[in-house]
Amino acid sequence: RIGLNKFIVSPAETIFFVTTSFSYSKAEHFKSRKRIEHLFANGKSIQSNALRMYYFLECGTPVSFSLRGGKALLQCGVGASKKNFSRAVDRNRIKRLLREVYRKQKSSLMDSLSPRAVHAELFFIYTGKKLPEYSQLEEQISGLLVRLQKIVHEKFSETT
Repeated sequence: RIGLNKFIVSPAETIFFVTTSFSYSKAEHFKSRKRIEHLFANGKSIQSNALRMYYFLECGTPVSFSLRGGKALLQCGVGASKKNFSRAVDRNRIKRLLREVYRKQKSSLMDSLSPRAVHAELFFIYTGKKLPEYSQLEEQISGLLVRLQKIVHEKFSETT
């Protein structure tokens, strides 16, 4: 999602610049229990230190995805283990951090999915024993998304 913003230098001069939207809309939330079970049963996973990402990729037309229940091309869910973090406050903080880091870094993955008409379902699970730092999660999610981009590029190479 790219927006076009206007910056007026003087009445005769106008500069346009492109901004990327870092939203995380409701359609992008991955909450369906049935779809999550399908993801864990049929999807694949990639692991980075204290973070595991499950993913499921399917190909189709962008129109069919947008018309199918308002589903976005990219959906994401997050989780933290109750076994490792017995306090709900800690689990909620981890999930909040995961969503925030994902929200800021998903645009590059969207750019590689859109032209190929690939729908991706992602689920991040924090498997560490200690509360994570924002920078640590940022580094790990960045690495996982780059690896997923390579997989998408190899599996769904453009035919144009």
